[in-house]
Amino acid sequence: PGPRVPVVAIASGKGGVGKTSMAVNLAIALSASGCRTSLLDADLGLANADVLCGLVPTRRLELVVEDADRPGHSADDPLFDDPPATRAMADIAVRAPGGFLLVPGSVGVAQMTRLTDRQRRCLIDGLCSIESRSDLILIDTSAGLGPDVISFVHAADTTIVVATPEPTSIADAYALMKVAITQARDLGRPEPRLTLVVNQARKRTEARKVHARLATVCDRFLDTSLPMLGWVRHD
Repeated sequence: PGPRVPVVAIASGKGGVGKTSMAVNLAIALSASGCRTSLLDADLGLANADVLCGLVPTRRLELVVEDADRPGHSADDPLFDDPPATRAMADIAVRAPGGFLLVPGSVGVAQMTRLTDRQRRCLIDGLCSIESRSDLILIDTSAGLGPDVISFVHAADTTIVVATPEPTSIADAYALMKVAITQARDLGRPEPRLTLVVNQARKRTEARKVHARLATVCDRFLDTSLPMLGWVRHD
């Protein structure tokens, strides 16, 4: 069981397409419209949504995940410090400019780049602790198609795939969608609901061409539809 409020993941195959900028600005826009919005920065290891918000958090996402690799030590052993206590996601959340609730991700923590399946489940379950303060939860995932990204895509009610008109971005966006859909089918799970946002398009026709290209290959090779949620003009 996950949160009872809608969860929307924001993902991209290629890095540098504006995924985090879109996540932060979408959270601000939703908050301005009266929707209580929370944003989980799930770019594990290289989180930077807090940088875009001008924040310097003192508690980050690694405190939510129990370190399964840490050996147990006695509290009386003077050679070792006690590990920090695992906290609920709501305990590390901070109020960001624009009014939304930000759960800061981890930066430079090697353990967060190699989570176990149980630890990934811990993060997803942790969303329940912020649902009472949220009408909608956004998840800013890492770029690429690693197991952490796919786990959040499968856990979300909807995933916004961000792509630009650049050919490598289009190819990587399709690769992400292919892996997410085929893994769900192989495991007998419901297929993720995917939508597309074209970022950095110079005009509407360019954005529509990107969508048409991706929608065509999704229909032909994955037997699935890809609706276009919108596009953002290059600025």
